[in-house]
Amino acid sequence: MNQVQNGGVSSPAQEYIKNEEVQKRPISDQAFKFYSKDIEDDHFFRTMMAPGKFHYLYGNLGIGKTHFMMNMMYLLLQGYDGCGEWEVVTNVFMYHKDESGTEVCDPDHVHHIDSLDEFFDKIVELSDTGRRVALFLDDFNRFFFEEGKDPLSRYLRQMILNRRKLGVLLFFSSTEDIADFENDWAGRRYPADFLWTRYKSKKEWDQTRKDLELDIDWNRWDTTGCIVLGGDLAHIGSSLTEWTDSKKASGWFYDKVSDASVLRFRKGFDFDSFWRGLENVSSLSAKAYIRTYTSSMSEEKVREVEQCQQEKDVVEIAAKLKSMGLTDEAIECALNVPKTTLRRWVEKSGHQWKVGEIELPYRFKSLREKT
Repeated sequence: MNQVQNGGVSSPAQEYIKNEEVQKRPISDQAFKFYSKDIEDDHFFRTMMAPGKFHYLYGNLGIGKTHFMMNMMYLLLQGYDGCGEWEVVTNVFMYHKDESGTEVCDPDHVHHIDSLDEFFDKIVELSDTGRRVALFLDDFNRFFFEEGKDPLSRYLRQMILNRRKLGVLLFFSSTEDIADFENDWAGRRYPADFLWTRYKSKKEWDQTRKDLELDIDWNRWDTTGCIVLGGDLAHIGSSLTEWTDSKKASGWFYDKVSDASVLRFRKGFDFDSFWRGLENVSSLSAKAYIRTYTSSMSEEKVREVEQCQQEKDVVEIAAKLKSMGLTDEAIECALNVPKTTLRRWVEKSGHQWKVGEIELPYRFKSLREKT
């Protein structure tokens, strides 16, 4: 069935909105249009923007990914289509401009983060509000690697797997098409519930309309295609909202010039232990578990864990430098740790304090002067 749902036609259902003022806020007819030959859903926005859903949007630089994502974020916070009341956590920079000047800050119910552990702190902080929580991450490719075994990539995968238990909505934007996130055939480890893509050119969009026999005449720039988990196709038309109208003189804007914050994590937050514990907790107890775990990570405990991690890193470096042939004095100078302490740490870790102890992929010339 062909279905076009215009933003100005679909009215939010009363039972899904606690605050009547949210319903009264005007939303442009051009903010959200839905078309699908496969899906019959009068409330597609509400369906897709729900706790436990995972959205992945990819496409080339400069084709409107962040613009579309910010439109969806804005509509979510307006309670559009009866989607409920939300708090949004994001790495996108926003600012407010008025006659007094310009200030980098966030609108109500939007929280900027630059580390993964901050997100879980926010879950705890917002748990008593009764509002749902969504995480929007832009420039995802800058800190997630498809084949990467780095800790942050592993932790983000764990969050994707546990999103339903956590009860959070995930929406990530990237220049990379991550194979594990593809959802149109079985076998993917982390399939997105909604896989979004932008059209690179008018020619590509016109050809897609012809090939798929799409009965819509939308502007390419306003159009984003979607594969729903299982293979159904849908298209969303979304041009402007209050946050993406860059021609207005004042109000809220997102930073189009700079990239979003690169997500990091505190080494003192033991995510491996955190995820292991979460695996044995029901969804009803997940928020209580997060609260208990984060509260146990006192500043003293964080410093202790970080110190252990630092010692581990120094041990690995010291053992390699000794194996390469550096003198004890040179290693002490390079790492600013007494050579006797370094030797004790290295031997405690199971290595011997000697040249050639660790097999290295390269050969090194002697670093000592010949006499």
